[in-house]
Amino acid sequence: MKKIITLAAFAALAVNTMDSSDRIILKSGEIMDVYNIDIAGSMVYYTLKDNPDAPIYKIRKSEIFGIKLEGKEIQAVDGPVTGTDTTQGLLECIPAEDNSIHIDKYSQGDYRYGNKKASDSQTNHAIAFYRIAPNSIMSTGDVAFSIEWVSKKLRGMACRYITEYKILVQNKTDKTIYVDLSNTVRTDNVGNYYAFYDGTQVNVNNSSGGGVSLGLGGVASALGVGGAVGSLANAVTVGSGSSSGSTMSFNQQKILTIPPMGKIALPVHKYINGRDVGEKFENFSIEKAWSPISKKNDNVCKWRSRYYDYSNSPYSIKYLITYSFSPDFATYRQPYFTLYLSQLYGTFHFYNQDIWLDEIQGGLDVNTILGSVEMPD
Repeated sequence: MKKIITLAAFAALAVNTMDSSDRIILKSGEIMDVYNIDIAGSMVYYTLKDNPDAPIYKIRKSEIFGIKLEGKEIQAVDGPVTGTDTTQGLLECIPAEDNSIHIDKYSQGDYRYGNKKASDSQTNHAIAFYRIAPNSIMSTGDVAFSIEWVSKKLRGMACRYITEYKILVQNKTDKTIYVDLSNTVRTDNVGNYYAFYDGTQVNVNNSSGGGVSLGLGGVASALGVGGAVGSLANAVTVGSGSSSGSTMSFNQQKILTIPPMGKIALPVHKYINGRDVGEKFENFSIEKAWSPISKKNDNVCKWRSRYYDYSNSPYSIKYLITYSFSPDFATYRQPYFTLYLSQLYGTFHFYNQDIWLDEIQGGLDVNTILGSVEMPD
């Protein structure tokens, strides 16, 4: 059994405090403060207290991105214990000086709907407004992240039809950046999870003469890096003819390539919509089936707001992005940022009457992050 007992501080997560615990970084983005780490076989063993007699817990290596050791870089659990000059594995992420500007620009209003008078009548429907958690890394020396509305039209649109967003990654360097989509993930605090890589291939035959094909048309050879890795995901070609059928194929590469000084959105989920290709963008709505909020327990009333800070917010969404300057990911970084529910504003039933963006007052703009909420009683 290989024994590793260290005192660690994980500055890579944009916190300025130091502590005496080891830290295990999970692939989900969760950070675990632990002690007395033992590595044996396919498992990592640890305690939650700095006491040899404390209960021992275990976790599979396959769930772990890395471990931060004192005086050393973050390393893979199977890698050697190396010094601070290591060039292998997970590297530190340091927020840029403008990181707080990127965090503070989102959802800074105090929102309300028209001139509605606050009611004591409870409701199952609300609008959720989100801010960015203060420990997020939205900007480093290499990359910057932004959240943008898919539609730039904020007027004359119903809230439930327009609350779609895209996550953009900006390359701030003069080098090509590679994003590992299979390890770039979205998680939330109620158990929903997905990666931005979708390895599913779907073929659909249509009886008409036209067809759509999603394939590997965006090839990174234009960037001088070849096609084996770094092929741009979700290239689309459209064809028509007199054939009796056409085939639709969904194919996505695991690596997204961002050229020097370029900006690219993380790929959206593709789905079949009749004979067309549909796109499902990022959405921050809360569904009744898994809502952490309820009408009675949280006393959600029509045209009234409930406010939360990061420490007591009932709902949060975390994005973890894995990127490297090397196509083989010999070294890589994993900045992450978290959206948290900061304001919950009770409304009437969305599907009986629309909520119009024109009527949302209190500072609605392109940096407002919102979603509809349907909650149980």
